[in-house]
Amino acid sequence: MHRVEQAILQMKRYLIKEFSFSYTPVQNEIVISIELGRETRIIEEDGRKNCLLALTLTAFGRADETDYLTIKASMEGVFECQETLEEKALEKMVAESGTSILLPVLRAAILSFTGQAGLTPPIVIPLMNPRFSSEAEKQ
Repeated sequence: MHRVEQAILQMKRYLIKEFSFSYTPVQNEIVISIELGRETRIIEEDGRKNCLLALTLTAFGRADETDYLTIKASMEGVFECQETLEEKALEKMVAESGTSILLPVLRAAILSFTGQAGLTPPIVIPLMNPRFSSEAEKQ
């Protein structure tokens, strides 16, 4: 039997801060494109340094070079680390691991909302690799 260890990164809480949806019915199949943005910053809570991760997901559904579907969702998650890390190391860990933790929450919210809105089939955001980088994260 394998011993299970607690992860050193724990999510304390999350909040979906924005969710907007617009859809115009169309007969043609729409192609979904996704933009994902993220920002991290160190915050102090209860005398500890935690890291806030803000994710923004925008999905566009296009057919015939026209947008028929737009979904924008943003959320924040606060993470604490069980080990003492330098701020840059903590932010990097949260940017990668925290994104893997928060993305399924956004995917589920979008799937649930578009299903309840009557879209058949509902919008399923594809699985994504959170290890993307941006110019801002390289600095």
